[in-house]
Amino acid sequence: PKSSSSTSSSSSSSYNKRARFYNKVVVVRIPSRYQYPESMKKSIWASMKEIHENARRNTIEFASEGWDWRRATEDDAMYIAPDGELVHPVHVHRKPTRVVARSRVWEPVRQI
Repeated sequence: PKSSSSTSSSSSSSYNKRARFYNKVVVVRIPSRYQYPESMKKSIWASMKEIHENARRNTIEFASEGWDWRRATEDDAMYIAPDGELVHPVHVHRKPTRVVARSRVWEPVRQI
């Protein structure tokens, strides 16, 4: 049988799951996308071309991982390009590009 203390603790835990709203809030105006300078727009939003390129790259990477998110390549397994960008291993083996892997220079195998 349940004790009265377990009943009261279960009712108090359901109370803690309720959402609460404060009466005092700070309203922050968000500018329209048309009000941002062009340089800021480019850093915040991607162009359709960039979205397409990212989707293509992501598809290649995900396919190389067997379409399984559990096999996703982590950052520590990526190569580091000369500009500091992380490069997925699938691209290193596909392109003849010089990259740095974990503090050593790595030359990919040339495609025949």
